Amino acid sequence: RASEGAVFHARALALREAKVDASDPALAATLINLAACREADGGYKEGEALKTRALAMYEAALPAEHHLVALARNALGETYRATGNFDRAQELFESASSVWLANGHPCAAAALSNLAQLKLQDGRSDEALLLMQQSLSIKKDALGERHPLVATTLGNLARVWEQFADFGQARKLRVEALEILEATLGEEHPQVAICLNNLAVVESRLGEYLEAYDLGKRALKIDEKAFGMSHPQVATDLNSLATLSFHIGERQLARQLYERAFKIREETLGATHPRTLATLKNLRLVEDQISLADLADE
Repeated sequence: RASEGAVFHARALALREAKVDASDPALAATLINLAACREADGGYKEGEALKTRALAMYEAALPAEHHLVALARNALGETYRATGNFDRAQELFESASSVWLANGHPCAAAALSNLAQLKLQDGRSDEALLLMQQSLSIKKDALGERHPLVATTLGNLARVWEQFADFGQARKLRVEALEILEATLGEEHPQVAICLNNLAVVESRLGEYLEAYDLGKRALKIDEKAFGMSHPQVATDLNSLATLSFHIGERQLARQLYERAFKIREETLGATHPRTLATLKNLRLVEDQISLADLADE
């Protein structure tokens, strides 16, 4: 789907470039859209070049405090964060949030959330908490209490509390996010599956493995229906569910789930991919446990 989007935006860019000067800021939005598609397919180097070009266009044509300049800075910051250039990402997120906050623009929530995630990666959880709470407040004011984007920020805020090992607070936020997504997107939407898996992780950290297993099982069913039985996301669900099955003492089920996950990853990612190898390692560990249990019963 991302590849199809890239083809569309590349054609749109070619058409626009044929009609306007190559430095015309009218091209910038198409460049950013094309960059997002390229990055979705792993093309971060090209995405960085496209977004850098777009930012230069906006900065040359518009005041530094213009909304579109901030938008391009935030977009480029996301690329730098994804590629590990955290200092440059922070600089761009701070610049974008400063512009949006000064103008009272709700997009400030996005830049603040991005900045919070950087702080969290850097171990500065206290700063991350304040930034994410500010982001959530802005989104609620702009979109209302029950919007899917509010649910996304609730999930991000839960991640911060998880870093504090406050899994009770994290569970409360993730349950609220799940309720919003179920009400707004429907109970079988892939975003609901993501939320279910995240909540399952929290439940497992609280020792509630049966509850976590039920959540993970429901997420798997949603993703199988949405993506098909052999999609990489289904493999991720299977791998997580296998781990939970092992924790509740269902070793044979865990082996079956790891086998399915391994087969999908081997076919879609390749036999030497780190995720494929990790699943194979888990499968071998479970098989060893089953063998030991069988010996003990003899």
